[in-house]
Amino acid sequence: MAGEAKTSAFLLASATVMIGPVADLFSLNPTDHSIGLVKNFQISAEPTYTELTQGVQNTIVYSTLTGNPIKASCEVYEYNSRTLSYALGLEAPTANDYTALTLKTAITSGGTTVVANAAVDPVIATGDWVIIQRGNAGDLVHVGQAASNGVFLTDQVTITLTAGTAIDTDNDFSVGDRVTKVNRIDVGAKQAQPYFAAKVVCPLPEGGQPITILMPKVRITKGFNVGSSTDNFGNMPYSLTPYDLVATETFYSLFQGKGYVALFSDF
Repeated sequence: MAGEAKTSAFLLASATVMIGPVADLFSLNPTDHSIGLVKNFQISAEPTYTELTQGVQNTIVYSTLTGNPIKASCEVYEYNSRTLSYALGLEAPTANDYTALTLKTAITSGGTTVVANAAVDPVIATGDWVIIQRGNAGDLVHVGQAASNGVFLTDQVTITLTAGTAIDTDNDFSVGDRVTKVNRIDVGAKQAQPYFAAKVVCPLPEGGQPITILMPKVRITKGFNVGSSTDNFGNMPYSLTPYDLVATETFYSLFQGKGYVALFSDF
């Protein structure tokens, strides 16, 4: 009967969005490249035509396709150095999540020597940034920059902070407080934004067949949003803009330079 469904290939699923360097397009995988919890992933094409008219009434007699821009968007809910950097269109740090250390000796106002318990060397380099947090959950947090490489000995690491980032006056930290190496992300930086490769997998709820989308050349043109609210979880509304490949770029021959996106489906 007309209007009846022919298959069970209905789309109602969470998308896995993977982002990485352009050269890694065919190596993107959920473990290393997923940006985590994503809702409402959408991709759309909006063809535009130039029309030719005739006569006094300007009736349309011909049209030709002159553009077919593609836009992709999604809501990203996990906040970390990778997703925040991507939201700004920046390269993501090579390391994302750091194991928090604990303060081994108390440190008081004006102090620049941070001694933390460490089972393995956390590899603190000159110029790295660390935070010290009182009570492991409170809002008293100090940000400091390492003046030299951290010194790791047996079960502890010693970090010397630059004089300009010494512990604030009247801010004291106790044994057991959290010490974490962190990434610095420059919001509003006016630097050339890189191209990325993106892969999106949307398994169908019936049978699990995947709709797979490859974007060999994409920029994240919108997305940074950090807000604190008590009535809903915040998210970063990513907007991804795919671009056409040119003859000198990676994977041009595979995509033939004709399309922004390749969508693969077996049903």
